Amino acid sequence: MKFAERIERLRTEKHISQDKLANILDVPFGNVVKWEQGQSYPSTEELIKISDIFDVSIDYLIKENEYRTYNDINDEVDEEDESDEMMMIGGFILGTAAGLVTGNLMWASIGGFAGLGIGFIMKALDISL
Repeated sequence: MKFAERIERLRTEKHISQDKLANILDVPFGNVVKWEQGQSYPSTEELIKISDIFDVSIDYLIKENEYRTYNDINDEVDEEDESDEMMMIGGFILGTAAGLVTGNLMWASIGGFAGLGIGFIMKALDISL
């Protein structure tokens, strides 16, 4: 999504008119219109104010990613970390269980660590279950 579309969407989501946004930013009304039409871009100072008004990152405004805030990025990373941890724990449990089924405690330990290692390998190769 382009900057012009983003700023218009954010403005309408907050029920702020173009005129009101121009007043808040202390810029001419025509500037907001031009931004939303993709004819010009705000200054760095104006971008900072816009990001504060709409509680989004500047990256979200000017880049074509879908993360509105840094918390969105952190939340996604946290979710990935949790699934990786579960995969490694699952591998450890399966490896240990396989060792116990054979009746050899040494193999249970080796199997547990092998399962953990498989979890790490799957993470490195970006394989998920």
